[in-house]
Amino acid sequence: MSYTDNPYENDGENNDNCEKNGLSSVIINGKQEIDSSSSYSPIDQSNKFKGLDNQAENNIRNLARTFTNNSISQSNVQKSFHDNTDSNNNNSLYSDNNDAKTNICAFSDSSDKNYDPRLDPNSDKFSSVCWVQNLSRIMNNDPDYYKPYVLGCCYKNLRACGDSNDVSYQSTIGNMPIKILQFIYRHLRRKREGDTFDILKSMDGLIKPGELLVVLGRPGSGCTTLLKSISANTHGFSIDPESIISYEGLTPKEIKKHYRGDVVYNAEADIHFPHLTVYQTLNTVARLVTPRNRIKGVSREEFAKHITEVTMATYGLSHTRDTKVGDDFIRGVSGGERKRVSISEVSICGSKFQCWDNATRGLDSATSLEFVKALKTSADITNSSACVAIYQCSQDAYNLFNKVSVLSEGYQIFFGYGNRAKKYFEEMGYVSPARQTTADFLTAVTNPAERIINPDYIKRGIKVPTTAKEMEHYWKNSQDYKQLLVDIDDYLNKDETAAKEEIHEAHVSRQSKRSRPSSPYILNYNMQVRYLLIRNFQRIRNNMGLTLFTVIGNSAMALLLSSMFYKVMLHTTAATFYSRGASMFIAVLFNAFSSLLEIMSLFEARPIVEKHKRYALYHPSAEALSSVISELPSKAIVCLCFNIVFYFMVNYRRKPGFFFFFLLMNALCTLGMSHIFRCIGSASNSFPEAMVPACIFLLAMAMFAGFVIPKTKMLLWSKWIYWINPIQYIFESLMINEFHGREFLCEEFIPRGPGYSDVSLTNQVCSSVGAVAGESYVSGDRFLELAYGYLHKHKWRGFGVACAYAVFFLGVYLVFSEYNESAKQKGEVLVFPASVVRRMKKLHPKKKLDIESGGDNEKMASAPNKELVLNDSSNSTSSSNNEEFNLFTSNAIFHWRDVKYEVKIKNETKRILDGVDGWVKPGTLTALMGASGAGKTTLLDCLASRVTMGVITGNIFVDGHVRDNSFPRSIGYCQQQDLHLSTATVRESLRFSAYLRQPSSVSKQEKDEYVEEVIRILEMEQYADAVVGVAGEGLNVEQRKRLTVDSLVYLSIDEKAC
Repeated sequence: MSYTDNPYENDGENNDNCEKNGLSSVIINGKQEIDSSSSYSPIDQSNKFKGLDNQAENNIRNLARTFTNNSISQSNVQKSFHDNTDSNNNNSLYSDNNDAKTNICAFSDSSDKNYDPRLDPNSDKFSSVCWVQNLSRIMNNDPDYYKPYVLGCCYKNLRACGDSNDVSYQSTIGNMPIKILQFIYRHLRRKREGDTFDILKSMDGLIKPGELLVVLGRPGSGCTTLLKSISANTHGFSIDPESIISYEGLTPKEIKKHYRGDVVYNAEADIHFPHLTVYQTLNTVARLVTPRNRIKGVSREEFAKHITEVTMATYGLSHTRDTKVGDDFIRGVSGGERKRVSISEVSICGSKFQCWDNATRGLDSATSLEFVKALKTSADITNSSACVAIYQCSQDAYNLFNKVSVLSEGYQIFFGYGNRAKKYFEEMGYVSPARQTTADFLTAVTNPAERIINPDYIKRGIKVPTTAKEMEHYWKNSQDYKQLLVDIDDYLNKDETAAKEEIHEAHVSRQSKRSRPSSPYILNYNMQVRYLLIRNFQRIRNNMGLTLFTVIGNSAMALLLSSMFYKVMLHTTAATFYSRGASMFIAVLFNAFSSLLEIMSLFEARPIVEKHKRYALYHPSAEALSSVISELPSKAIVCLCFNIVFYFMVNYRRKPGFFFFFLLMNALCTLGMSHIFRCIGSASNSFPEAMVPACIFLLAMAMFAGFVIPKTKMLLWSKWIYWINPIQYIFESLMINEFHGREFLCEEFIPRGPGYSDVSLTNQVCSSVGAVAGESYVSGDRFLELAYGYLHKHKWRGFGVACAYAVFFLGVYLVFSEYNESAKQKGEVLVFPASVVRRMKKLHPKKKLDIESGGDNEKMASAPNKELVLNDSSNSTSSSNNEEFNLFTSNAIFHWRDVKYEVKIKNETKRILDGVDGWVKPGTLTALMGASGAGKTTLLDCLASRVTMGVITGNIFVDGHVRDNSFPRSIGYCQQQDLHLSTATVRESLRFSAYLRQPSSVSKQEKDEYVEEVIRILEMEQYADAVVGVAGEGLNVEQRKRLTVDSLVYLSIDEKAC
């Protein structure tokens, strides 16, 4: 579809009506897009807001369409899709040419007679539709080589189960012992009905090859669990054994074991390595999925590069090629662009059956539509299938889907063709408003606060199903359901032998040489490690500041620590025995424990590695091995910087052999301990769980290294710790290296003092351990043997033991990395404190708690259920009147003029904002609009003084005065990411914000009452005592977003509707 033919495009009406009605509109696309001169009209001339009339609504709607289209026309998204008539009328696609390099435009330039700019991702005329059609024709012309195949999905009587909330409550230090005993008891006894709860009730569905399914339902209705279930991604819950899931005759177990990359689940969260650029992120994925039966004559690197550029052009990411992806804490691409990176990853994988969980979150409506169009194009041309869960689906996007599944509280209340769904629910007894989209209507049916029952049904006394259970009963007695069962039975009963063989042959033909046919991965292990090494070196190069900081910090620590022994060690005497041992002990410990924080980096990468494992990109152990290898150079530099400075500052033996032995043993110590800490991290399910044993091991290794408690003085029962401690072997070797073959002059003799000055050396003995009567020196070997029990013949034993530990724990680390998974996430389950769970069980002893919604399965509608409100004794009813609560209100006008923001990327200065003007008047709402990546978040960051890099120019005023240091205290900033303390409850989080942000003149009781009023207004009573949790376990998307909005009184809202 060409955007120039958009029927809603207009010449751009002015926004006078918007301002007249108290609604300002700022549209950004890197610079100010509208005339804002009227924004600075005197405030006393503004009219009081009285609502929007029809003309104002039409103007706003036309403005939104106009500016959205203008933004799209300036982005790369437009390049992705051209009018289908253009591609259909032009038959010059090179599908009949056997020369591979004439089939892909990346291998021909404009001077080539076969060049077609529509197939060149670097051309302004690039068309992804033409590109996909061209690739499909190439594959269809040589099916014996490319082996195309199809994959659909059918599920019957699908039920998913998880732990109920009375089993899974918040863990604390006090209840941990009880919880552990309960866990053991539950696994020893027989399972009871109350231990688990149905997340998904019995449901059926059929997605044929080439079909798109949209899954509609409110947050907590089971959409995520359904997508995980049909994508063989059931980590954290279980599927009923009687459930049937079939992929062209293949079972979920076979898919997970052999064809994992053909069935992919894309989670809602956008998790990537933040320091990699967009191109590096996608190019790594392209390298890992480049098949052996690629276009003939094209190298692996050329193919991966071309696929990456095509995908970036398709999803409008070409302009972000060299921009870091970023995350919640590292600045990079915008939230919408990061979502497009996630979409691009799955697109590059080329899976035949894709499940997308809220894939349009963070995208503007036009980009969301383009995403669905891309899925539709792929489905029509390549016969791929996709299931998409969308919370906000436009009518144009809905019309592209073949089928729709509607869920409510874990029940499936409809499954069928999209053009049938609306009529089905109207026949059930519901009315669709005139301007409501079909998707919104289907979702509203599940919400008592939004659905409208047909008055004619009420007059005629026809009962309309209102609960999810009643709707499911109506569905399973309908003719549509009976027809669905017939289609499912036909699908299950057909002979799938040929299809299974076709899928297996296609999979094997894509695999590289020396790959196991049963392996789900495309590349063999060696190739995976090679490409992951490239990625890890890119991560290190893009974040050189961390390596430099580590090198400088370790060098400074070497100077600091060695300075404690500098004067003492200037002389080689027996008085330095203790100092030499202490300094050696510090050196060994510093090298050993410098790798402790690698556990943190391990858990930062684990979600990404697990995601790529689901995509069948690489073995987790391959990534683990590549990370170890890639960090060897930085470890070597850090080790050299510390040990060279420390060795010569402390004044150890100045001979090359002893120095290099010292360096070698400390390098092995660093490497071995790194593998041990990595092993602990890979064996744990969470970061806190890993740090506990790591710290205990750290303490035990330090205590039993042989210095704090020498071997000769250890108690018998604890010596086993000494013998398995790798640090003690290294410490022993280094002490032997320093003391062997040396004689230390004695400075203190016994007897000494007044009256003993004339005593000859024959009648005196040195005061140090290992001294011999009549000698003025002490043998270093004798001192070590008597003081520590060390013998010279054990010097190289430490080297062998250190090597053995390093190799052994490297192997254990790789095994754990391959098979251990992170902590199970039980869906978006509400977790309550134990006291709240007990109170709920007393109030409702016969009711079980839903794992996704956290309440009674049939009562968790959006309307507040007064029966389940759980307030503590301090709660009380309150009025929403701010004056009654004595709340602080502001009359300050906030405005900005000619705001520009520039950042320096490498040697280039980029202007992110260019002359943006606007104003905010108290009591009004300002809509900040623009396409994804236009600069909306950047403008908010600049206005809220949250930018930590770059240069901001322009004027930003509060009531005509320049902002001062107190400005951050007077605003509230809600960013896209919902960042909250995971261990606090909703009510505790809101009270914390109220106590800190409201002035001291407001009493604590008034603050608490206002918090309760906010909870009531936003209908959060049912989960007010629930723990916030982490993403994927705790509050769901909607609940988390409401908490973010609630936490601040004055709001700067960053995509709060998304």
